[in-house]
Amino acid sequence: MYDGEWFEGTKHGYGILKFANGDEYTGGFKEDVMNGKGRYLYKNGDRFEGTWRDGKKNGRGEFYGVDGRMIIGEWTDDKYSV
Repeated sequence: MYDGEWFEGTKHGYGILKFANGDEYTGGFKEDVMNGKGRYLYKNGDRFEGTWRDGKKNGRGEFYGVDGRMIIGEWTDDKYSV
């Protein structure tokens, strides 16, 4: 379910997307894809806050796990860049 801004029939701008599996993304969209600043809440309680490009974590971001893990830094194509 999506609640947010649209442009020419696509999710574009700021919005909230709730996935069928219980995950939720709040932030920027460009042509139906997560882009820009956003927060992703996983069903299990983990969360990622940072920058998205083409639906993947890209740029500066912070991951917080329910198990106490905290990863802060740069991400490229959904992977933490060491």
